[in-house]
Amino acid sequence: MSVEEVVSVALRDMPFYRRSGGGVTVGGGEPTSQPAFALALLASLSGHGIDSAIETCGYADPESFLSIAMAVRYIYFDIKHPVS
Repeated sequence: MSVEEVVSVALRDMPFYRRSGGGVTVGGGEPTSQPAFALALLASLSGHGIDSAIETCGYADPESFLSIAMAVRYIYFDIKHPVS
């Protein structure tokens, strides 16, 4: 999907976002593995007044991670660790 296609789907839920104060969480796999797409998507969502978050394990080069982190309001870290 293109950024425009994703945003067009998100725009359908604007009444819900307005009532709930919610927005879009970018996750699934690792959003920082496609930093250009993630940044373009987050910028477009912001331009439409849609709040955004990412769900990430944080595995990314520092520059990409920081640029994406600065583009969202919330970061949900998916921390996995072995149980001993």
